[in-house]
Amino acid sequence: MFRAALLLTTLLLAACGAKKTAPVASGDAAPVAESIDGAKLPTDANSKSFAEKLIKHDAKDFKPTDAAGAGFIYRSVDFKADNTWWAAAEMSADGETIDCKEQGTWEMDPAEDDHTAEMTWKLDRTTCAGRPDAATMRLKVGIDKGEYRIVFR
Repeated sequence: MFRAALLLTTLLLAACGAKKTAPVASGDAAPVAESIDGAKLPTDANSKSFAEKLIKHDAKDFKPTDAAGAGFIYRSVDFKADNTWWAAAEMSADGETIDCKEQGTWEMDPAEDDHTAEMTWKLDRTTCAGRPDAATMRLKVGIDKGEYRIVFR
């Protein structure tokens, strides 16, 4: 029953509105050299170094919620220099998995050091059934050797 309702909700969301495609980071792709020029971020050296790491490396397998119900995980989050992010996500329930996408914007406070900063991620759009259309996450993000450590604030 739950599986059928989740599938129906997903199909209805996919059918609504104009179709727009959004680039999503590939989990197997090598980091792409992208400049932070044009990004809105603090001007200190640590913040610039952190932003370069943020844009160079995708976050992998991050669970932005621990709410009861269906499982939800960002398989890959790709941060862009225009202060946007795109996520390939996955919802699971009753042994079934459905792929979906989310996108939003990011901001950062001045970095504590060249690999740690507090950030705000704003969710602007989702194709994931049961997820809010808009939400804000306040996080402390560490990036060391391309690996992310993310803690809710």
